[in-house]
Amino acid sequence: MLPAVSQVRRTTLDAVSGYVNVLEMGVSGPITELQRVDVRGIRRASQHLLVLINDILNYARLEA
Repeated sequence: MLPAVSQVRRTTLDAVSGYVNVLEMGVSGPITELQRVDVRGIRRASQHLLVLINDILNYARLEA
């Protein structure tokens, strides 16, 4: 069960990361510097969550 849940979380984080890339590239138009700071924060938070998910998966594998 845990690997399936974690895969869903990874997929969601991939979507967030992709949208962050779109915002940074200005596909929908330019963003302000304040918005750019917020986008960087979103990127950092999603990367941190991915590390946590991977740690949980590694722990689950050790327990198995």
